[in-house]
Amino acid sequence: MKSPKISIIMPTYNRAHLISETLESVLNQTFKSWECIIVDDESTDNTIEVIKPFLEDKRFVFTTKPEGYLKGANASRNYGLEISTGDYVYWFDSDDIIHPLTFETCISKFFTRSIDFCKFERTVFYDDFDLKLFDEFYINDESFFIDQYKIEKIINNELPINTCSVIWKKESLKGEKFNDRLLYAEEWEYFTRLISIGLKGISINKIFLYARKHPDSQTYEFNCNSRIRVEAKKEAALLIVQNLANKKLLNYSIKRYFVCLSLGFKEYNMFNQIIDVMQLSFFEKKRWIFFYNVLPLRLLIYRFKKQIIKI
Repeated sequence: MKSPKISIIMPTYNRAHLISETLESVLNQTFKSWECIIVDDESTDNTIEVIKPFLEDKRFVFTTKPEGYLKGANASRNYGLEISTGDYVYWFDSDDIIHPLTFETCISKFFTRSIDFCKFERTVFYDDFDLKLFDEFYINDESFFIDQYKIEKIINNELPINTCSVIWKKESLKGEKFNDRLLYAEEWEYFTRLISIGLKGISINKIFLYARKHPDSQTYEFNCNSRIRVEAKKEAALLIVQNLANKKLLNYSIKRYFVCLSLGFKEYNMFNQIIDVMQLSFFEKKRWIFFYNVLPLRLLIYRFKKQIIKI
């Protein structure tokens, strides 16, 4: 029987100083049937020189996007998906590290369960990666099922799904791709969309992904209130709400979550746009407008009560 193959799709831009460690973590996988497609997004550093020794292993492929693709990681991921030849897909950032047992463990789950994806846990590190983190790796077989019933937990980040913490069965993706116009929160929108079409998977209680934190990341820029990143988060929220409304998956608590979220995006007019795409009746719309207008007062009272309790 032919061994299944994983397509690792790695967008990169000016990561010459970090990408070697990432590629080494791919090379060190105990599961050997993979291809690693490195899609360069017009890097201006010496990325190609750094990865050249890795290309001696034919499983590594270096490419750039043809004309007609937008700049950015999402378009690079989509192009990598189009040219991939594996049975499974793993989107991997060019500055992160994965545990050597990642692929072996996850692929085994696909053979014992009828699932479309396998999610695992992540942790973060700063500066240089310490191999001792692998020694702290905790192995057990605890897992839980993820389907449309968990979509609310995915949306409110109670069940976070990160780009690099999931391996997908390629045929299950059904041609769905990242929104290449989103410059932040693209995984939030994309994975919610995939779950909404009926994909099912498991989450295993194993730390396999070690995500590098540094000032050059989108998350750092969002936390620093970069207008581009904040606007992208708003656009991603609108796309999620519209998709769930179309699929009749927009329940009360999800509506409430997005209405509350929009309070932090006042200058971006998020609330009015959210209400417009929710497909509400006239009276329901009026109720949410009232809820939104009294929300600041309710939050103020809630904080005041918490202070009183502390005293």
